[in-house]
Amino acid sequence: MFKTSAEGKKPTTEEVVRQRLKRVINPLTGLNVVRANLVQGIKVKDGTVRVLVDSPADHQFANNVKDEIREGIETLWDVKKGTG
Repeated sequence: MFKTSAEGKKPTTEEVVRQRLKRVINPLTGLNVVRANLVQGIKVKDGTVRVLVDSPADHQFANNVKDEIREGIETLWDVKKGTG
């Protein structure tokens, strides 16, 4: 995972995370998780981002979607940990 320095960067906000989540596609519907209304909440605090996604744990692609969410947010310069 490659991160750039903080110089000239804006802090990560819920909106920044939401924009990143638009790149995560639900394989069953072909829609991103934001457009499909699967994102129920986003919290950004002290370098940790938590994303609450409305998807059953036994969904056949749940782990893939979770991994894509984590990859999308953990690469942000000021994020130390991301959970989805």
